[in-house]
Amino acid sequence: NGSYSTTLPTGKNAGEYNIYYKVLGDSNHNNVEEQSTKVIISKKAGSVSAPTAKSLTYTGSAQTLINAGSANGTGTIQYKLGTGSYSTSLPTATAAGNYIVYYKVVGNSNYNDVAERSISVTIAKANNTLTLSATSGTHVFSFNLPRTLTASRLGTAILTISQPAFSKASVCSKFFS
Repeated sequence: NGSYSTTLPTGKNAGEYNIYYKVLGDSNHNNVEEQSTKVIISKKAGSVSAPTAKSLTYTGSAQTLINAGSANGTGTIQYKLGTGSYSTSLPTATAAGNYIVYYKVVGNSNYNDVAERSISVTIAKANNTLTLSATSGTHVFSFNLPRTLTASRLGTAILTISQPAFSKASVCSKFFS
C-alpha cells in the first residue's frame, strides 16, 4: 500500500504482511522486477496479574468477592462465579460460604489469550449479638448461632433479640416459675 523506498519496512502489530521489493539497475546491472515475500509477526504471550480474594463476612447484601486483576495491556480480563458465564464485571455473592471465582484474559490483536485460572473466596458467617436486659443491668454476648441459653434462676424474664442485618431469626423461649 505504499511507495518504494530504500528504507526497510517495519511492523509492530501481529499479523501477516506481504513485502514487495524490486531492484533498480544501474549502468552495469539490469532491473529486477517486483517480487514479494510473506512476513508473519506472531502474537506474544498474554499476561495476567491475578485478582485477590477479599476478606468478607456475611452482611445480608451482595458483596464483591475479589479485588480486580489486570491483563497488563495484553487484552481484557474476564471473571465468572462457579459455572456462570464470563463477564468483565467483578463477581458478587450474598450468602456465607465458599466460592470459586474463575478468571482469564481474552488477548487483543497482539497478544494470545491467558487460560482460565481460579481463586477461592470465603464469605464468613457473621457473629450475632445477644443482649440480655435485667434490673441489674445489660449483658452483651457475641457468638455464632446456634447456642443454648440456660436459666439458673426462677422468675420472669424478657428476652429481646436484635438482628438488623439478618432477614431470618428464630427464637425459642421458656419461662420458669
